[in-house]
Amino acid sequence: LKNVSRSTSGFHNQPNFCVGDLDDILTNFNNEQDSLDFLIFLKKQHSNIKFTMEKQTNNCNAFLDVQISVINVNQLTLQSYHKLTYTGLLLNLYSFTSNSYKLSLIKCLKDKAFKIYNNLNSLRPELY
Repeated sequence: LKNVSRSTSGFHNQPNFCVGDLDDILTNFNNEQDSLDFLIFLKKQHSNIKFTMEKQTNNCNAFLDVQISVINVNQLTLQSYHKLTYTGLLLNLYSFTSNSYKLSLIKCLKDKAFKIYNNLNSLRPELY
């Protein structure tokens, strides 16, 4: 991702913002043609790396485990997102794993939920 970020400096229409994590990149452009041009530009960077693009559907995008909904130009809502194949099973409570690992997983998920949600009312179903 670092190399991709460096290589985008040669692109003629820079995205409004660009964030990423490992092999996922979220960008925003002023129009669809700029985003298509950017996709073509990225595909030319290396023959072994394949890039795809997902467009907004109903003013929503899923990025990593977060669903980003656009309310208006200045307001977004964030909530947890799970693919259709999500089972909800991360670690069996009765598995042969140390209790400290199990507690750390719970703390990590709780911390992640508090960082994702910008509305505590929508967080409640996720915690129970």
